[in-house]
Amino acid sequence: MTAGHDRSRRDRRRPPYVPLSDRTRLFAAAVFLGAVFLIGGGSRSDIVSLTILRPLAVVALGFALYGLVPRKLAHLGAPFWLLLVLAIWTALQLIPLPHGLWTSLPGREMPAAHDAFLFPGRVARPLSLVPSGTWNALFSLTVPLAVMVSCARLNHAERMRLLGVVFAAAALSAVIATLQILGPPRGPLYFYRITNYNNPVGLFSNRNHFAIFLASVLPLVAHALLQGQLDTRRRPLVIAASVAAMVSMLVLVLASGSRAGTLLFAVSLVASCALWLASAYRRGTLKGETSGRLISVASSGFVALATGLAILSTTRTTAIDRFLAESIDADLRVKVAPQLWDMLATYFPFGSGFGSFASAYTMIEPFGLLRPTYLNHAHNDFLEFPIEGGIVAVGLMLAFAIWFAVAALRAGRTLWGSRKRTAPVEVVPFALLALAVLIAGSVGDYPLRTPSIAAWAALLCCLLVAPRKEGNATGQPAGSDGAH
Repeated sequence: MTAGHDRSRRDRRRPPYVPLSDRTRLFAAAVFLGAVFLIGGGSRSDIVSLTILRPLAVVALGFALYGLVPRKLAHLGAPFWLLLVLAIWTALQLIPLPHGLWTSLPGREMPAAHDAFLFPGRVARPLSLVPSGTWNALFSLTVPLAVMVSCARLNHAERMRLLGVVFAAAALSAVIATLQILGPPRGPLYFYRITNYNNPVGLFSNRNHFAIFLASVLPLVAHALLQGQLDTRRRPLVIAASVAAMVSMLVLVLASGSRAGTLLFAVSLVASCALWLASAYRRGTLKGETSGRLISVASSGFVALATGLAILSTTRTTAIDRFLAESIDADLRVKVAPQLWDMLATYFPFGSGFGSFASAYTMIEPFGLLRPTYLNHAHNDFLEFPIEGGIVAVGLMLAFAIWFAVAALRAGRTLWGSRKRTAPVEVVPFALLALAVLIAGSVGDYPLRTPSIAAWAALLCCLLVAPRKEGNATGQPAGSDGAH
């Protein structure tokens, strides 16, 4: 009797699921991340590939949640919880409100008059002005959520392996962009119907997003170069590959004609070199024969850069002409700035609803700015985000800024501090720089609304929270979930 009772208690403690191996979880995360880069290069809601990507993200999220111990989610830190709050607030914007409450919200005068003319009765509407756009915004969050939850089951070493997927996507995008330069302006290698046909965009639909993505990958290339210095057998190959990658990315960014991307790439290049030199100096690898190697690397990089620019100058030069000749003051982004501030004041504190910017802007668009095309985004997420999300969006931005500042201070202490740095800690300054590039790119565009870049930002956040939560160089084994 006692033996049977003890056996039943052991059965109740046994996990009601088949445990997944570390390799299976890593493989699933890598496959999903690769798929996001292949078919998630555009942010428009009418892109056909999203009908594949969104269900795939839901499946990946469910697979990552299978058998997951809740405390593992806490290891993802503030970025995960802020993303979860964003998803909840987006869903709340879709709940129908009583007619009297909805009409009392700021900025609803014109839609309320429209309803009074067409629908004599009292119509219940959600907070969002465009519910379909808000549904799309909610579904778009499944991609970064799936990446972050997948990383919850991986230790730091396994998360670092996912960088290989990002490097492969960057390399493939660079190859496609090169072929786009050499090929016809509207060739078959442009994968999106609405895109920058005359410029290289790689796997993306927007030249700015392509250039900003390359600028954000650059710091991790520098980190890979730093790690390659430790392996004497692979050192020449790593150095050659890193230099070739940096030069190729620079040439492609210049060819893209993206002013923001070019500026961010220049800043990223200088900062990445500074971080690499600081880390190498702290390691003590900048001594003796290494100085001669650095001179040879710099010389080969200069020769490769000159060759790349020469090739670029003999092909399509319209991108560089645009970069040099077009006035920033004439850019529509600058002209609509007063209207953006008016929209922020109009819809505050509840917002117009995520995904509603294009429709909300048409209600106040000045006659002098009317064009055959329409303004799909504010091209400034620091304004569009609070316009659509109100005071909750402002709170999320401030909370993320505080977390980022704390992470930056911690990175500074580990970079220049006296204690020995572990592998998770060493990547932090480079990952912070990459994330800072994406955030800075959101000042003049909307790169984080692109699924592949959103997934990349989610992975960077997971790399940043790992050192604080994992106490050793490689982290705890991913299989030790404490589920038994």
